[in-house]
Amino acid sequence: QTFTRAFKKQFTQTPALYRRAEDWSASGICPPIRLGAFTLPQPEFVTLPEQHLIGLTQSYSCTLEQISNFRNELRAQFWRLYLGDAETLPPVLYGLHHSRPSQGKDDEQEVLYTTALEPHHVPANVQEGQPITLPGGEYAMFCYQGPSSGLQDFILMLYGTCLPALGLTRRKGHDIERFYPKGDRRPPQAPTEIKCDYLIPIRR
Repeated sequence: QTFTRAFKKQFTQTPALYRRAEDWSASGICPPIRLGAFTLPQPEFVTLPEQHLIGLTQSYSCTLEQISNFRNELRAQFWRLYLGDAETLPPVLYGLHHSRPSQGKDDEQEVLYTTALEPHHVPANVQEGQPITLPGGEYAMFCYQGPSSGLQDFILMLYGTCLPALGLTRRKGHDIERFYPKGDRRPPQAPTEIKCDYLIPIRR
């Protein structure tokens, strides 16, 4: 009860309503104090048109605390499942992430992760996917380049530090991971270094 009162004072709504809201405002979050050198990643604000992809969607339920670990595992697992028979990787790979409150348990989220390709990049020997439509809208695009193991920490920094510092509100929609593979590395051999645009749907 004490936590709920303090949370409502800071965010003007209860934790349950905040967790289930369509929009997620970062204005009440205090970014962490960093004692060492730190450069805040700066986004490029882009407006994307409606986009049509071919993809495969998987869903799972987990607690909020488990989301980060689950996303790391599922990202690699789903790409192996979707592109496991491809001889080479397409030039652009998409990962679409969306979560919503679980219908069964208040403390869990249903997380949906879609692996997708642009239709003209779908290899002939890749299993058939489903049409995916990404609605157009405004996004904050952050660029990540580094170890694949560091992507999830980068995403947590965006939500815990960048969005609050910039006063942005995440609107309903998918987070978009846009990967740019190098060379003809065959899946499922996971790359140790990756280049990724991470796009968060926002409302300013």
